[in-house]
Amino acid sequence: MKVPDPHKEHDPTEWAARYALGDLSPDDKNSFEQHLQHGCPECQSELQEFGNVIADLAAGVSTAPPPDLRDRLLTLLSEDSRGKELSRAGILLHKAGLLIMRSNEMPWEPAPIPGILSKSLFVDSKRKYSTSLVRVQPKAVYPAHRHNDIEEVFLLEGDFFIDGVRMVPGDFCRSEPGSVHGPSTTESGALLLVFASQQDEMLV
Repeated sequence: MKVPDPHKEHDPTEWAARYALGDLSPDDKNSFEQHLQHGCPECQSELQEFGNVIADLAAGVSTAPPPDLRDRLLTLLSEDSRGKELSRAGILLHKAGLLIMRSNEMPWEPAPIPGILSKSLFVDSKRKYSTSLVRVQPKAVYPAHRHNDIEEVFLLEGDFFIDGVRMVPGDFCRSEPGSVHGPSTTESGALLLVFASQQDEMLV
């Protein structure tokens, strides 16, 4: 029986990573295992390295893998996640550093603060910084808080009061890291585009 050669159709790094993640189809898994059994130093080495990195990631271990290995694995994981994300409402494209979303198709999610709903457009997990659409119901109040990072607020609809200043559609507010403003509210309701840290300190 002829032994399948994954090298002819796929990058061995990709095969090894997806095998370690359990992401190969049954046929591809069988082909890759037969290939390993007949001896391929490159694939065996890649598989061992990826297996070690996955174990470290699962355990939260901060050991240093060979140069670029962790990045290569996380890239494959990220690409796989992006493909699955396309099934989520509102995401039209997410690949190669490009994200296109149709916010009208995304559901509003209730925030921990009564009377406030949001749609998360993007989260920078390293910076812990988010881009969101925020809808504030009439008379709802957003508590006073200290900014951990730059906060930018652009009012799209309605009215919004920050530190006693009434904002109208088209108005913009920027807050520097470490700055504080008091409770914010709205009379008629507001729709905001907000860029903010996920680590702001609430001053309740």
